[in-house]
Amino acid sequence: MVVIFYFKADYKLVMLEIDRLMAKGSKKNSRGELAEIRKLELSAKEYEQAKYVVEPPDSLIGMIEMRMQNLFLNTPDQPDGRGIRLSP
Repeated sequence: MVVIFYFKADYKLVMLEIDRLMAKGSKKNSRGELAEIRKLELSAKEYEQAKYVVEPPDSLIGMIEMRMQNLFLNTPDQPDGRGIRLSP
């Protein structure tokens, strides 16, 4: 079950708890702790998506950049050393 929260202070507490659990390493966490990390991560993601709304891009280049970001690839604003640049 995802816990829904509305305040930045709650979000910060959730992120601190995620950091604490992840600092142990996945091999040292119990199944219950791993499930807790997942639950907290989903709660934080829900908060972020509600708080930080991203407008859909209106150009092909913007769509490609957003797709790259969603795939955790480097965007043109974060050069990766390969010289790939989509934006002028």
